Amino acid sequence: MRRYGFVGLLLSACCPSQHPAVTVSVPVSGAAREGITARQKTDDPRLLQLRIAPFEHDGPALGYLRLVLANLSNEWLWVNYRLAISTREDPNREVWLDVTRARTREAVNRGDCQTTGSVPSTDNDYLVLRPHGEYSAVTPLGCNRFPDAGPFRIVAHYQDVRPDPPPPPFGAKWFTGALTSNAIEMTLKPGPPYRRAAHKAGEPSATPTQTGVVVQ
Repeated sequence: MRRYGFVGLLLSACCPSQHPAVTVSVPVSGAAREGITARQKTDDPRLLQLRIAPFEHDGPALGYLRLVLANLSNEWLWVNYRLAISTREDPNREVWLDVTRARTREAVNRGDCQTTGSVPSTDNDYLVLRPHGEYSAVTPLGCNRFPDAGPFRIVAHYQDVRPDPPPPPFGAKWFTGALTSNAIEMTLKPGPPYRRAAHKAGEPSATPTQTGVVVQ
């Protein structure tokens, strides 16, 4: 594939508290804002996979998730890597969770997910996922309100619904499809409801693990 000014990054997996955050900058011209053509996007769920796993971290949140976007195809995919957790109804949704009790499948109150609106993603929240590459990031479980330590069954969903994303680089396709992750069970540590603003100092750095990620 022909690429214009791209540099590949390969970072080894590591605890997210040991490296600074990665910033992706993609300049977009005014002319390119006229729209993304049908050939520049895909919603085929066979191309991209969403995986989740518990992440062990002694931070202020009741628990942490590792979210992974894995390119299963030979395509170059333009994806929203912010992976902000909100709700299915959020007009700026990217990731939302289905949380139930592991044994009874009783739904858990979505808490702040219902009342706290998200903000739109920015042009800097996109990157190219090369064929068979993957991207992962750790996020605290701060949106759902957990009544106790569980165990809970968690399934994540991903879809980028931004109406005006930056156009994908040459040869890449913007992924617009809806994905559903594997199901996991988690037992949380006891504690008061998590508030990101109040506990920000104790969070791990938002450093992703990247394999086969291309940035400009």
